[in-house]
Amino acid sequence: METISFEEFLRRLPKAELHCHLVGAIPAETAWEIATRNGVELPASGPESLYDFGQFYEFIERYMQVAEAMRTREDFAQAAYAALRAGHLAGNVRYREMFFNPTDHYRGGVAYPDLVDGLLDGIRQAEQDFGVRCRLIPSINRMESPAVAVDMVRDVLRWRRDEVIGIGLDAAEPSGPPENFAEAYRLAEDAGLHRTAHVCEDYAGLDGGPPANALTALDLLHCDRLDHGYNLLADPAALARCRDAAVPFTVCEPGSNEARLPKRRESIRAMIDAGLPVSLHSDDPAMHGADPGDVYVGAVTALGLDVDGAIDLCLAAVDAAWLDDTERRELRSAFRQEIAGLRDRLA
Repeated sequence: METISFEEFLRRLPKAELHCHLVGAIPAETAWEIATRNGVELPASGPESLYDFGQFYEFIERYMQVAEAMRTREDFAQAAYAALRAGHLAGNVRYREMFFNPTDHYRGGVAYPDLVDGLLDGIRQAEQDFGVRCRLIPSINRMESPAVAVDMVRDVLRWRRDEVIGIGLDAAEPSGPPENFAEAYRLAEDAGLHRTAHVCEDYAGLDGGPPANALTALDLLHCDRLDHGYNLLADPAALARCRDAAVPFTVCEPGSNEARLPKRRESIRAMIDAGLPVSLHSDDPAMHGADPGDVYVGAVTALGLDVDGAIDLCLAAVDAAWLDDTERRELRSAFRQEIAGLRDRLA
């Protein structure tokens, strides 16, 4: 039997990704092809430099430019397929709940039914070709107004699709505290959608992403899980509450941003040590230059986790996924079987 290294084991672990953004996961070549086809000029000389940017707000600007270049149902199908293909080939992603921001695409003139049905075209083709399953989470851009968020949720409900299973809240946290979007979340909850939100992000600091945002997301928005959450460590009482309530947190590596890596990894390690249910994800793998395999190799190694620790992260994502009990048991069983085979081959 061929043996594999620990690094190869981490890359080949079956993964459930719950924190991955469509636009940030589109390979640069695909994004460039879509923009060229639509006659949209992007601020780069080609795909090789398309994802060159510095600090967080430069990333947001490039993200929005790529989002606005997508105009047709076919664009969204191509983007979703390419993103899922890349995640499967580079990190053995077997299940993904993928964020997309409808209002970011509205600026390009596309209507919600065209974009969501395009995504579903790409998702279904990827499942047929690679066996990877994907569900969708329309996400509120918190840099927009609460009224825009309400209208977006109404679009989601007007053109309801079974594969759309929840809503999220992302973009620059200081621009839109979670309480601004209570009405949009109430509409989603009343319609039976799951709920999550990006909170307590480290780039925003304690002023822009305070621990209180996590509690607001739980108490006012009635979130089922939370994304990021690093600044929660600054408030022992809030941390204890989330731990005791077993609130799942989806944490991410900051990819190519080497300056933020040590602090981020230190926070993730502290969250694990504090007993929070943490799972590891790629966030914006194409734009940040770290695919799901890279994320597991980098984080697990830096956090000092062994084989069991890596497996715990892997299965924590299955536990936090928005699946019914039967689906969860089936996915967990399939993961355990595949993991056992990989473990037997470890050098």
